[in-house]
Amino acid sequence: MAVSDRTREHVNTAVEEELLTVDQVQELLKVGRTFTYSLIKSGQLPSYRVGRLLRVRRRDVDRWLEHNKCVIR
Repeated sequence: MAVSDRTREHVNTAVEEELLTVDQVQELLKVGRTFTYSLIKSGQLPSYRVGRLLRVRRRDVDRWLEHNKCVIR
């Protein structure tokens, strides 16, 4: 494996495992705080406690987006 391949793999893994704050999720989805918390509370968007703080994995946000994609014809 070339050095650039290893670097690319590491960057991809870091992005997939990126932990976001509720505010970052809200900004990423362009939705309100209440809607963001309702996604978390309902379990549609998995979250993790880090001490007293909630965090959401970036890949879970991406999966939620993909799952809720709609096609308008």
